[in-house]
Amino acid sequence: FGIISGSANFRKLKMEKFRQIVSFAESIGIINVRDGKISIGRRSRKYFYENISVIPEVSRFPVKNAVTNRIISYLDEKFVYSNIDEGSYFISKGMPWRVVSIDEGTIFVEPGERVEATIPDWEGEDIPVSKETAEKAYAFIENGLGKRSVFFDPHAMIRAETFIEKQRSFFVPSSTRIIVEELEDYAIVYVALGKLGNELLARLLSYVCSYS
Repeated sequence: FGIISGSANFRKLKMEKFRQIVSFAESIGIINVRDGKISIGRRSRKYFYENISVIPEVSRFPVKNAVTNRIISYLDEKFVYSNIDEGSYFISKGMPWRVVSIDEGTIFVEPGERVEATIPDWEGEDIPVSKETAEKAYAFIENGLGKRSVFFDPHAMIRAETFIEKQRSFFVPSSTRIIVEELEDYAIVYVALGKLGNELLARLLSYVCSYS
C-alpha cells in the first residue's frame, strides 16, 4: 500500500478502497494474496505466456503472383527496403520469383529462373538460438514430445506432432550427426550448432567453396 499510495496518481487512495481492489483482483484470478503478500495470479500468468514474444512486430508486404493474381507470401519491410525493386529476384515457397511491379504496398511477381536469388530474411532469425536450444529442437523431432506435451496447448501439440511425423517421413535430423540434403542446384546442411555456430560453419563453407 505504501508503494502505491506514494505515487502521485494514487496519493489520495484510502486503505479500505485499496483492500477492496485487492480483494476483487484476487477473486478474478489476477493476483494471489498470501500472508499479506501479493503475487501474480493464474489469469495474469496465462495472459503473460500467451502474449509474450521476442519477435519484434514489423510491417509485412503481400506478394502476389501477377499471372494468377493470388497472394503467395508476405515479406518483412526490412527485406523489402533492402532487396526488392522492379526486376529483382528472390526465393519464396522454395521457388525463384522476379518482381514485376510494386503498387500500393503490394509486390507483383512472376516465376523466375535464377535459383541463386536472394532468400528473404525473417525477423525470427535475429533471435539468438543457443546450441542447447537447437539440440533440444532436434531431439523433439528425433524422439517425439513425450512428457513435455503436457506443457503444450492442445492445438499447438497437435500441430507440433503433425509436423514431427511429416518430417520423419523424409528423414530424421539428429544433434549427433550432420545431414546434407542435395537438391538440383544447391544443398542444405542440417546441423544443431545454434545461430553463432551455424554462421561460423556457413562462412567456413563459403571460404572453402570460393577456392575449390
